[in-house]
Amino acid sequence: MKKTVAQLWEEIFTDYNILNEIKENGYFKITADQIRVYKEPRLMAKFDFSKQLPKVFKENDLGILPIRNGEYVIGKFNLFENIKNTKYEEINIKKVELPSFIETIDPDNIYSESNALNVASLSGMFKDAFNEELYETIQGKMRTNTFDFIISSNEVENSIEVNGAAIEIDGGYESKSKVVLVEAKNSMPEDFVIRQLYYPYRHWKDKVTKEIVPVFFAYDNGVYNMFIYSFEDLYNYNSLKLNKIKRYMISSKSAETVKKEIFQNIELVNELPQDEVPLPQADSFSKVI
Repeated sequence: MKKTVAQLWEEIFTDYNILNEIKENGYFKITADQIRVYKEPRLMAKFDFSKQLPKVFKENDLGILPIRNGEYVIGKFNLFENIKNTKYEEINIKKVELPSFIETIDPDNIYSESNALNVASLSGMFKDAFNEELYETIQGKMRTNTFDFIISSNEVENSIEVNGAAIEIDGGYESKSKVVLVEAKNSMPEDFVIRQLYYPYRHWKDKVTKEIVPVFFAYDNGVYNMFIYSFEDLYNYNSLKLNKIKRYMISSKSAETVKKEIFQNIELVNELPQDEVPLPQADSFSKVI
């Protein structure tokens, strides 16, 4: 039977005595070549959300960060930003429209992050959120400059140096006064790894004089959610501050529309004993949809 990522990380931790190394030195550096012996590094070391972390990481409050091409560091890092607690669903949704001549985008069939970003740009969501015209100027994979920063844990602060680590920017937009860097997802997670905002922020902060605005963008059931952040301390990974949430809608099949359709078409049946019928459960209505 093929071993899971979690099982392979258990082997790596045992083979390299990682927990003891972290206890003695505060961190453990591991190369892509060392990981590749077990499985492809890009599949082993990419955890966009905390729920993806392998068991050995969760049990020991550990995280992993890329620090240069082919090298990672493992330590007691607070890597993730919580979205679930922002109460974003209480924010009013603003309706916007695509230009009438657009035929190649179906707002009821958004199939990718880039597709959702195209809708956001064409419909004026970014212009509305930032009160000025923005133009897409950055997209794709690149490598960071050299920079250092502090990242906190429940116990201590760790100093990390990054040099040429791989990053990918889903959308970069420039106006007369700012550069907006967007990390996009095609569903709404409970949290996300701050690295996806911080590394591009630090990379471009050294290249331009304009304000850099990090944005986490999530398309979810017809709603375009925009979480607009800033870093209060350039050198502190955990200084991410949520400044504003904007929510937009184009699709007629929005969450509200689906709710109405469900209520209008529901058929009542006699209740059966609980032990005869399993009860479907979800911790958010978007999952039900």
